Amino acid sequence: RDLLKILGFFLLVACSGFLGWHLSGKWKKRKDFYKQWYLFNERFFSDLSYLRLPLTEFLKKYTYKSEFSEFVSAYEKSFQTKTLEIDLRFLSEEEQNAALEYFLALGKSDAASQSVMLRSYQELLEEKKNETATDYEKRSSLYVKLGVLFGLLIMVLFV
Repeated sequence: RDLLKILGFFLLVACSGFLGWHLSGKWKKRKDFYKQWYLFNERFFSDLSYLRLPLTEFLKKYTYKSEFSEFVSAYEKSFQTKTLEIDLRFLSEEEQNAALEYFLALGKSDAASQSVMLRSYQELLEEKKNETATDYEKRSSLYVKLGVLFGLLIMVLFV
């Protein structure tokens, strides 16, 4: 009977730690999104400076990961549907609007103006990429530790 209690407590602590890890997923998504967006911006600037592929061809040329890949796919589909619907709950409303503004401006001006726009976003995106990576490092371990502590607290209350 005591062995069963101990096993149950270990299971409780493990589940609460897993719950903390799962809750930190928002911060990982933010980190990955900004990393991919930064990479997209760098590639597009480089491509615009040398190859000057049409936007539709550029979008097909590279693959991206996670939520950013879904966002780029939705953006590409918006060429036919004329509407861009996004679900980026892990970003603030201001960040979602910035992403929409950025993507809706792509391909709408001449190459020189587009290059200026991409360069202006480069610094912002690099800053956000670094900021979200730091946030993820801090918060992911914090959420896991809080989850484990919560499990330990419940264990202590039942003992």
